[in-house]
Amino acid sequence: MDIPDVFSTPLSPDCCCPQDGDCAEFLSAEESLLLSHRFLDDCSKKYRIPKKTARHIQICADEIVTNIVSYAHAETIHIRYLICNNAVILTFEDDGILYDPLRSKTPDVTLSAKERQIGGLGLFMVRKISKSVEYVEVNGRNRLKLAIEFDPDQMTDC
Repeated sequence: MDIPDVFSTPLSPDCCCPQDGDCAEFLSAEESLLLSHRFLDDCSKKYRIPKKTARHIQICADEIVTNIVSYAHAETIHIRYLICNNAVILTFEDDGILYDPLRSKTPDVTLSAKERQIGGLGLFMVRKISKSVEYVEVNGRNRLKLAIEFDPDQMTDC
């Protein structure tokens, strides 16, 4: 799949997005989860994304935004929503504590919940849902990019 290099396109400091993408900035507070949910839902409706894919987008975004708010302690979160080659490309950028979530240990899902260590299942789900997940640190900021594929024949009329 040919995905545009959104890592080379600056999102900060003013969330400058390319003309073919939607972008929003959120203060990293508890309401950022609700506001980002609305933003992503509006984008999915605008681009007529299939409902199953829209749910997958929300699952991934909820996990990522919750982690940014809870652990990175960021002041701002930028989210870009871009459509390319039957995929939704989501880019999350924050100014929180630098952390590459892709370096985290993958949980052993063959173990029972009692045997398995706490943590890691959210990112595991993000990786399973997404066609690709990439991380890069850009000028002291975290940037995570996901590609979530969809079937264009299933696009909605909403």
